[in-house]
Amino acid sequence: MGRSIGTVRNDAAQIALLLVFLYQQNLSFDDISNDVMNAFSDYLVNEEDRVVPQSKRRGGRQTNKILRRTLDYLQWYQALFPVRNVLVGPYGSGAQITVEEKSVKVNRRNTHYLRHECMVPNDIARDVKPMARNIFTSLLDACGEIAKSRFVQSRARIMLKLLSDTGARRVEIATILVEDVLRTKKNGSCKLLLKTAKRGDWKERLVPIPEATLDALLTFIEIDRRLHLRKLKHKQKEITDNTGPLLLTFRGKPLSTPTITVDISRLRKIAGISERATAHMLRHRWITIQVVERLKAYIGKKLPIDIENTILTKVASMTGHKQIESLKPYIYLAFDEMGVWDTSDAVINMRVNAEAAHREIQEIRQSHPDGESLKKNDLKRVDKLLEQLLEHIKPEFVEIANKRLYGEVSLDAYM
Repeated sequence: MGRSIGTVRNDAAQIALLLVFLYQQNLSFDDISNDVMNAFSDYLVNEEDRVVPQSKRRGGRQTNKILRRTLDYLQWYQALFPVRNVLVGPYGSGAQITVEEKSVKVNRRNTHYLRHECMVPNDIARDVKPMARNIFTSLLDACGEIAKSRFVQSRARIMLKLLSDTGARRVEIATILVEDVLRTKKNGSCKLLLKTAKRGDWKERLVPIPEATLDALLTFIEIDRRLHLRKLKHKQKEITDNTGPLLLTFRGKPLSTPTITVDISRLRKIAGISERATAHMLRHRWITIQVVERLKAYIGKKLPIDIENTILTKVASMTGHKQIESLKPYIYLAFDEMGVWDTSDAVINMRVNAEAAHREIQEIRQSHPDGESLKKNDLKRVDKLLEQLLEHIKPEFVEIANKRLYGEVSLDAYM
């Protein structure tokens, strides 16, 4: 007995979501991979409800139904039509999408279904680790090959630098405006305005960025972004050279978060990176650096490892708190009062600016292969970057670094 018309229509509607997503990202079936499926999953999870504002259109269970239907469709497609590479297959098969076959008993009968890493069960959180520095550098090196368009190449570099130097989420990067960058330059604070995505009111926050990164943003706005918009035959009326979203598509529209995921996936393939490399891993890397440097400052005080619990237990006995967890925020207030953060912030500031300047110098070197001599403008850029390095590496900062960064917390692979 065949399926009902309603079931067929429902299946077709779910499969159509994949086709719409691929069309929006300018991808074909040959481009589908594990990373693209992860981006499609994020697209489904984050899609807003058209009826109820500020709410999600579907939950995790519905998202997984769509993903499973999509995998079933791709299996059917590769069995019926000739494909260049195997689209869906088990681990080790060389398929573009690697899946695991599961079975469950329903009404005393075994039912088989496909399981993929893009699925988002409500009770299981994805385990994401910080991105290693060498992986990040490889992604930056690959930006010159992501497309023939200089604009797309520059956009990819700016996107990676923003993700790495702000620790922002993809959607937060996509909502940065040109005005935000220009305001940062005008204020002279090197603090970029970001809108927090996980809150309904999109509360704003200021995040410090390296001077080299700010200079790169300004160059992107004044040269690559401006020239590309002038070339477009049909510009959107609301987008002009110096207003609107910072990151745009090739057609001049605001860049979407799935496009950021797909771009990083392409860079990973170009760079020949076999392990995972995602935008969220750059966020974890930034947070890890922030925590590690503060921990090193904490360890530099020569305090016992259990000092936090020791202090809070003593305080709780006097305040009447049943759980010391309620008092943990006071540890940060105490460190602030003691001036611990002042020294660790200085080291972090020195570090992020040094890394950013080093990246810019690497880009200049790579743009002059085979011993080609540097142009006058390039030499000026190098001089400015070196001046920025010397400005941040002051004697008192070096003394702090010698005292604090003596290796008790070893996370060099992420630095």
